[in-house]
Amino acid sequence: MSNSKTKVSVTVTSTWPLHLFREWDDDCKKNFNDCRWLKMWNDHLAAKRERTIEALMNEINALKARLDSLENKKNEKPLTLAGGVGND
Repeated sequence: MSNSKTKVSVTVTSTWPLHLFREWDDDCKKNFNDCRWLKMWNDHLAAKRERTIEALMNEINALKARLDSLENKKNEKPLTLAGGVGND
């Protein structure tokens, strides 16, 4: 297989506000040696991690709520019958 068939060239047109593109481009130059493919791949992986973190946080919050519910039940006073033996 020749290398020309394994490479892809893509042109991206965007309507980002210019200041946001400059922020992204500056980060690309500073942290990714001006390699836009590497910057885009990093941003993609970061977005996937963000979705994973969000799902984990939702599960943690559900577990916290369940734990709070169980602890509240544990701290409730037991029900007693009024007017028991010797209480007339």
